[in-house]
Amino acid sequence: MPSGTHIAGFTLTAGDTSLAGALHSGTLVNDVGMGDFAAVHTAVVAATHLSITGPDWPVLSIGPPARTPAGTPFLVRGTMVLSTSHRPVTGARVVVGSNYIVGCHPFSRQSGEAAARTSSTGARSIVTTLMSDSWCVSYGPDQLGVPVQQALVVGRNVTATVTARASAAVVRIGSSETITGTVRPSATVRLDRLVAGTWRAVASVKPASCLGPSGLTPQHCTYRLVVTPVRGTWSYRVSVLGTPLHFGTASPVFWLTAR
Repeated sequence: MPSGTHIAGFTLTAGDTSLAGALHSGTLVNDVGMGDFAAVHTAVVAATHLSITGPDWPVLSIGPPARTPAGTPFLVRGTMVLSTSHRPVTGARVVVGSNYIVGCHPFSRQSGEAAARTSSTGARSIVTTLMSDSWCVSYGPDQLGVPVQQALVVGRNVTATVTARASAAVVRIGSSETITGTVRPSATVRLDRLVAGTWRAVASVKPASCLGPSGLTPQHCTYRLVVTPVRGTWSYRVSVLGTPLHFGTASPVFWLTAR
């Protein structure tokens, strides 16, 4: 943008890179997003760590993390390049965090925030084990605490894990059977029996105890189910239903005989 350009009462001077945005095709790209603005308030003007010239402003991208078992560390990756020249932005400090339900809102504090600096190729990544239905990366913020630029990717990637072990493979008819195991994250587990090709719920229970902080951290939990098997030999499994934060899963199949 040429020096001396007049915007709603403000004049941009040569070398001034303090606007939290840039001009592109007559549209102001500011901290919140792209739109037409009648005025620019001085409160949203803040010094950035990147020289913005004309329409060549920084653009963030973030990719969906790979599908990963609960509790296993995974990478959240992305890049930062200039919009017009497509040159990588090196050494810029960005913040990545999970945004369960809230999304990439400029005034919401992200959960599990982690800062990273872009590499010589404009790439950056963080390692985490958190569960989320969306991930946000932001650059800034300005004097109001609003990111200069941000990007959001929606989608869960964590898969629950569950194990199951029967106290005995064969029991007498009418006797009880105990199924124990672990589940991650904390979630209700369900014992299913295969009947005519369809898995049918037999019993369910919440975890008995869990290790680790609650919230978006996938806790390591134990459970205990007590059931009375029906006559015959049947296939069983223990399953966990999916939620907005994680995919469901099921244990390996095992067989119980009541006679």
